[in-house]
Amino acid sequence: FVVALSDVIKKETLKISNDINTIIIPSAYSGLELDKTKIEEIKNRFKGKFLIGNIGELDNKTKGQYYLIEAAKRFQKSHPEFHFVFLGRGVDEQNYKEQAKNLTNITFEGFVDNVGDYIEAFDLFVFPSLKEGLGSILLDVKRAKVPIIASETGGIPDIVQNNYNGILIPPGSSDSIYESILEFYRNKPKAKLFAQRAYDEIEKYSPTNLAKKYKNLYSKIV
Repeated sequence: FVVALSDVIKKETLKISNDINTIIIPSAYSGLELDKTKIEEIKNRFKGKFLIGNIGELDNKTKGQYYLIEAAKRFQKSHPEFHFVFLGRGVDEQNYKEQAKNLTNITFEGFVDNVGDYIEAFDLFVFPSLKEGLGSILLDVKRAKVPIIASETGGIPDIVQNNYNGILIPPGSSDSIYESILEFYRNKPKAKLFAQRAYDEIEKYSPTNLAKKYKNLYSKIV
């Protein structure tokens, strides 16, 4: 047996040989610890802002934050209440900071040890990946009931179903990011509904449930 995290990884595995017995078992949500005090500190720090978050390695070949920054440029004057927070570091960190040097609506936080607190403080999460095996951070975002905009690439559609529990966009499209952010911002009941639907299915990604899937697999092998 070969375990794949997503359908796209399963398909890539079967390209090696159709005889490979492949089963999909995704990642589990992390169960990130939360600190109510720190969550309030983050919210107070960005008080009055509609907080749009991104978490991931700052590497444009895979994570595509360039396109989110381009969308942020368009919002600088039209929607000063929007603020974009990037968590993580990577090879394109300086390039991104140069790209955003004249913007006041972007904060690069670098690495933090309380990712869960930031997720809880976000009003919206944007994940503009160009390549993605699964996108496991989206599970923690779903668990926090934060609306999701993500690229329709790799294993992401296994987690996010377009216009049901999130919005999927074409990879590499700052226009689509811009329009989708406005769609959720202008239609908050829709954003809340999608986030609730995402939350309602989160237990199938619990560590306990996925451990049972591995246990059943091991039983078959033995």
